[in-house]
Amino acid sequence: MGLVQVPDLQQREGVTGNQDNPTPLDPFKRYDLVMAANECRFFTMKVPSKWYWKIYLTAANREESRRGSLAAEIAPANPPWIPLPATSFGKHFDLAGREGLQAILAVGNKEEDRLAFFKLCQDGAPLHITIQSEVSATHALLGPNGDSQSVTAQGTPSGN
Repeated sequence: MGLVQVPDLQQREGVTGNQDNPTPLDPFKRYDLVMAANECRFFTMKVPSKWYWKIYLTAANREESRRGSLAAEIAPANPPWIPLPATSFGKHFDLAGREGLQAILAVGNKEEDRLAFFKLCQDGAPLHITIQSEVSATHALLGPNGDSQSVTAQGTPSGN
């Protein structure tokens, strides 16, 4: 008796969201997903004024014989998000058999409260994905006197 191969589509798990109706993420929850069948999922996070949002993202390929890829992106905004040190707005994972990788994506917000849009797109082998968020105030976005106007485009205080 051999093991039955479950079709990719039936392996999907976790919260879903589409482009027209993205799923709001709770910054205090951990999300475990299985993405399969070459799908994309869309999410939102409210980023308060003068705060940042970090996404700790782990992707793991569950199959030995197939490659899987994941594209993760925090959508551009107008006015632009502030980049945070040692993070990026997007990451592409290319995972061989039973391989896993981690990344940190983040945005800083020196504007009014607003929504950040986060997109994950999977291709190839089914992938297990973990999303953990951190939303917090940051002194770099407040500026040396608590004034967001004294922050440069790179998110570092100017020479006031």
